[in-house]
Amino acid sequence: MKFMKETSKLLDSWSVSGNDFQTLYKELEELSARTKVLPINSRDIRIFTFQKMKEKEIFGFLHSGQKSIAYTLPKNEEETESGLVQELESNRLMFLMRQDKMWSTKKVLRTLSQRAGSKMGDFAMCDDPVVSFHRNAGYAAYMTVNPSDCMVLYREIGGIKKAYAVFTDVYKMIPQFPIVKDLIEAFEKEMGQAVLKCYSIDNYQTDILVTFPKVRDDFARTYNLPVKLSPGLHIHMSDVGDSSFIIHGMIGVRNAIVYIPGAEYTRPHTKKASLDQIKKNVEMKVFAEYTKVPKRMLELLMIDVDDTESLIPKLFKSCGFERAIGRIATKKLMAEVLQSLGSKATAYEVATLLLEYEEEYERKQHFYNGTGIDAVRSAFMNALFFNYD
Repeated sequence: MKFMKETSKLLDSWSVSGNDFQTLYKELEELSARTKVLPINSRDIRIFTFQKMKEKEIFGFLHSGQKSIAYTLPKNEEETESGLVQELESNRLMFLMRQDKMWSTKKVLRTLSQRAGSKMGDFAMCDDPVVSFHRNAGYAAYMTVNPSDCMVLYREIGGIKKAYAVFTDVYKMIPQFPIVKDLIEAFEKEMGQAVLKCYSIDNYQTDILVTFPKVRDDFARTYNLPVKLSPGLHIHMSDVGDSSFIIHGMIGVRNAIVYIPGAEYTRPHTKKASLDQIKKNVEMKVFAEYTKVPKRMLELLMIDVDDTESLIPKLFKSCGFERAIGRIATKKLMAEVLQSLGSKATAYEVATLLLEYEEEYERKQHFYNGTGIDAVRSAFMNALFFNYD
């Protein structure tokens, strides 16, 4: 039963979330330990197309080079109970790599199709058994005719392996546990003890928000603003190609979050990625930017808006709200803002009212048009730095 629980961490559906550092570091350490990279040439990647499940075997077709043959793979009880078999019946895809059987996720097709000289369109994602047979056979044939060195990212628990991505040979994994822990501890030396606001981890993305209460109190004493500002750090990363390694310097205003302009570091997963260099660049690019928000809010207190009906549509257009939350939601939000403000206001009142709405999006985790919460945070940040001249 315990082994079955452990292997369930390979499933697409696995995820954890919380707000304490001890559990965060434990989960990241375990995730990093089970994450591995296999260097291999594309001609040696054999693709298995699932057809049907037998009592102790998995029957399908093995595509190797330009040949496809009927083939059976062994199945054990642990794999059946873990849920991997149920995933296979849906995605119909497995691999044999240097004799190792590897389970798979359907999301591997995004990177696999690139190695096979294609793009992940409707054809690649089609679940029809006939289509998936020809797709996999075509991929195997192309990768044999046009061989290239690859890096297969997989996770392993108790000898059970599952492939998540097939990258080019320039890929370098950035281990999540050491870089996250080292970064947070480096910031704590400069900004005081961190508080973990929240984290979420799954097999595809890791998202972490931390704040620094000492700097929040320093800001309150220094700037004497009507609201308290909580400087923090947003860490976002993906082992499997869904995202680069991204760090945002952020400011919390109550429960609203905005990213600080210029306080961002992005690092692709390439061989030039060095953990020490990443830490150095993050510290250099983020530390110096935290005072931008309180200084800007002091400026906004001094700016009067005499005609909100004319200004607000310009602000919404300039700040990219339609891209972030969609046209209908933007129109509704604009009407609510105008109704709440009246005809005259200060720029500070405009900014803090919009931050109240951002807080609502944070709480409900709205995702409009598939853009995600990062686009929402960026749009509201743009509103804070809108040029009222």
